[in-house]
Amino acid sequence: MNANGLSSPCNYALISLYVVFFPLSHHNPEIIGRWETDYSYPITGGTLSFKGMTTYLHEGKYNVGGVISLEGEVKQQSFKFSYNVTGAGTWTTDDDLLSISLISLKSHPKSINLAGIDFSPELVATLSGQPILNLENNYPSGTSDEFRVQSPFRIQLPEGPWRYTLRGLYAQQTY
Repeated sequence: MNANGLSSPCNYALISLYVVFFPLSHHNPEIIGRWETDYSYPITGGTLSFKGMTTYLHEGKYNVGGVISLEGEVKQQSFKFSYNVTGAGTWTTDDDLLSISLISLKSHPKSINLAGIDFSPELVATLSGQPILNLENNYPSGTSDEFRVQSPFRIQLPEGPWRYTLRGLYAQQTY
């Protein structure tokens, strides 16, 4: 500090150099990598499940791919719709929280099972004259979620009838 109580230009230069060579990051390096993801949670009339792979990249982006299944019962008839999905988004973290935002999602119908009978998605679309619902129409760009990191190696949702395993990462959903 100089006589006026102000920091010298030299101090600002040192801080600037430090930030250039040791940038502040909101991306925990222990999370960077490829993680097997397997989770499910209740939805109206059934359960949504996902099984696949999530890759967290060092610059704060992530990619996800796998299978989403929606299953349940309507009028005492069981159903299960499965979709191949790929998505991309951004992530950030600090000591306590992992925050993700889904920017893009693409889905393709994989299988349809109604009352225990398997139908091809193409056959259902042809017979009904309607295209099969794509999941990306239900996930607006920027859909976000936040998890509390409890250790560098696991994520866990709050207590309930769902499960979430991200092999290697442990955190808890914040709401």
